[in-house]
Amino acid sequence: MLTLIPKTLVARLSKFLNLDEKLAQGLSISMVGFFATSILLFVANLILARTISPTNYGLWTIVQTIGYLLAIPFAFGQDVVMIRHAGVSSKKHEVVGSSLVVILISLLLFGSMAFLGRQLFANTFKLQINIWFIAVGFGAAYSLKNWGGAIWRCFKEFKKLTIVDICCSLLVLLGTIGMLVTHTLKMENYAILICLTFSLSGVWWWLQNSHQIVFKRSVLEKWFKPLLGWGAISLITGFTGFAVNGAEKLILNNYSNPETVGLYGIYASAASQLLYPFATIFTSVLMPLAAETKNKMYYLKMINLLIKKYLGVIIMGNLIMTWVIVKLYGSAYPIIFLPLFLIVFAVSLNLTWQLRVAVMSTMDIHAFTYGTLSAVVVSLISLIVHFIFIPRLGLVGISFGLLTTSVGSFVAQEIYFQNNKSRLEGAYV
Repeated sequence: MLTLIPKTLVARLSKFLNLDEKLAQGLSISMVGFFATSILLFVANLILARTISPTNYGLWTIVQTIGYLLAIPFAFGQDVVMIRHAGVSSKKHEVVGSSLVVILISLLLFGSMAFLGRQLFANTFKLQINIWFIAVGFGAAYSLKNWGGAIWRCFKEFKKLTIVDICCSLLVLLGTIGMLVTHTLKMENYAILICLTFSLSGVWWWLQNSHQIVFKRSVLEKWFKPLLGWGAISLITGFTGFAVNGAEKLILNNYSNPETVGLYGIYASAASQLLYPFATIFTSVLMPLAAETKNKMYYLKMINLLIKKYLGVIIMGNLIMTWVIVKLYGSAYPIIFLPLFLIVFAVSLNLTWQLRVAVMSTMDIHAFTYGTLSAVVVSLISLIVHFIFIPRLGLVGISFGLLTTSVGSFVAQEIYFQNNKSRLEGAYV
């Protein structure tokens, strides 16, 4: 089936979205995987939400949020910087091997800190110790999942990555159904299932290709330092990203309760059901292509035209789809129109800068550093907005911070692109 995709979809997708053939080919393959995995994981999550109480589902949302936060130091930016450095190297396997050393050291270091400070962290996030350990496990598994997917993308093996994602998602669904039938479907058991499948997804490439990696001192000396340096910068970007997309759940939990956090989690998840995966797929496919191309302006113009042409349609279509998805969760999760609409609008607008991230991330250290610093500024402003409006307006207040992020990030990108056209057209370091 996957071998037929380029023949049936690439030409139409390339023409419809005004994309180049290589990008359209990678997108068509990845989109098949996205639709398959989205359906499988959505059904599994729907079963979970309708089986456990809204309070426990809200707790699961908090666990995921903390896991995403922990995944930032655990991965140490290797899911991004490895692709960039592999793109400029003729020996990609050397980069992958050095990146493995970095991520293993990071997992050991920050994992030890999470264990030793377990009581302090658990108290800070208002969790029991066992739930904190589940969050730590989720963060480690999620970092491995992203890193493993980045390896497949380094070698442009999008078909194999699609197969891996579908298989792991199918395992999640089958495991969820199995727990439902045996009356063992609980938040804790579901979290363990997710951690196991994420870990499998992360090491899948390694299990098949580890024999190709050779660890030599000369190789590590060549790549370890740049991967570590770029990873440190990416670490800052990751934390700032969490400050504007994740921290709001923890702030909301501090001023309300897990039920409200769970409701927001469903709203945000439904609003992002198509857009976030599309942005992720688009970026992951574009990044290795852009990393090997000196003229980044070519891709920037392509993306800008895509946004200009379809943004209005995206917002309206996303509102309808979000409404339908939330309805499927049942009466335990009511629809409150104003916060739902504002969250959908903010999430849709967020797409305008997410699609252009790969262009700046693959230019040079100057652009990479600017992107990091601008993300810090935007995230701090958004975080302040969250702290001001969430205690006063709850779910409605969250949308103000999300909108600040979307508009601020796009403006920061545009300022850089307008002032660095020569770098876009030929900069390559």
